[in-house]
Amino acid sequence: MDYHGLQLDSNTNCTYCQAMPRRRKDTPEEVFSTTEVAIGAALSRRNILYLVERGLLPDEGGGSYGSHRDLGDEALGRAAIVGGLSIAGLEIVAAAKIAECLAEDMEIGSKASNFRAYLDDKDFIFPNTYEETKNIHSNYFAHKTLLNSPIYKSGAPKISDHIITIEDGIYVYHCNLIENDSQITIGLPKPFGLTNFSTAQKSDEINIIDVHPGMQKYDEMKLLYEKHYFTVRISVNISLCIRNAYDRISKFRKE
Repeated sequence: MDYHGLQLDSNTNCTYCQAMPRRRKDTPEEVFSTTEVAIGAALSRRNILYLVERGLLPDEGGGSYGSHRDLGDEALGRAAIVGGLSIAGLEIVAAAKIAECLAEDMEIGSKASNFRAYLDDKDFIFPNTYEETKNIHSNYFAHKTLLNSPIYKSGAPKISDHIITIEDGIYVYHCNLIENDSQITIGLPKPFGLTNFSTAQKSDEINIIDVHPGMQKYDEMKLLYEKHYFTVRISVNISLCIRNAYDRISKFRKE
């Protein structure tokens, strides 16, 4: 099975497809099962449950410790960011704490996915009925609407997508994709956090420190970014991570 770039072999007992119960029939369509979030985020169910139990993913209830949980738009958004950062090499708790910091800085449920860029496109035609548009601010319903539109490009970056850049496992920046001379580039950074993943002895020691304009650390980080004073820089398009997650879940539900 191929869920939008995530290869799952139905004949193997892999971490993604092991013990994959389907969602309950009475569950609202905009609520996701643990399995669905795991597939969307390219993580294991065990990782999703671990993050919920650590308080790093918000849940809607529907289960007990170590069992199935009902999860909403925000949980899926955060999990998708964790999955993207994890693929880039970050330890899962460090990735979850960055996602948590982002959730406080922006609305993960609508802003970070950048579905709005498609909905605001001059060529996008809104559905005719109120019933179809009343929940369009929700990631789930925005994605559901866009799937029927020719302007939606599955798996493709979009201008104004949100980018997280991490330098040397210490400095964290929030940027956006911009169009520059007909090319898509990463715009000026907004330093939003400071941490050090490499020196932490255990996950509980990983912390994100908010950095705001006017602080000396903010100016230092911006200068380091602009001067390219780094050994390793990784960048993750978190908007695309979130959109890919909805694409995967949509495909999974059709199986």
